[in-house]
Amino acid sequence: MEEQKKKRVKKRRRKYSPGKRIASIAGIVIGLFLLIGVGAAFYLYNQLDSTVDRLNESTGLSAERMNVQTISDKQPVSVLLLVVDRRADEQGRSDSIIVMTLNPNQDKSAML
Repeated sequence: MEEQKKKRVKKRRRKYSPGKRIASIAGIVIGLFLLIGVGAAFYLYNQLDSTVDRLNESTGLSAERMNVQTISDKQPVSVLLLVVDRRADEQGRSDSIIVMTLNPNQDKSAML
């Protein structure tokens, strides 16, 4: 009976000021945006990396051609650059054709 006489103690809820409540909600929202941004950046980096790997594998060049060559003999080098627009359902088309010449003797380059 004595137990019944005891008053029930109500649990008090912490009352947050409106400023603290807004600050905590803003912190949660900013944290979520940061988490989503980091995840999107990681996804895009992996997609770009796998695309570059696929392009390098599909060139069909021999191992000798894939070796990096230096211009130690100081001879001019010309490179043909083809910009290809290729979609999944279409055959690739060359949008731009550029001939680039590098001249290490004069420290100049030219593009045509």
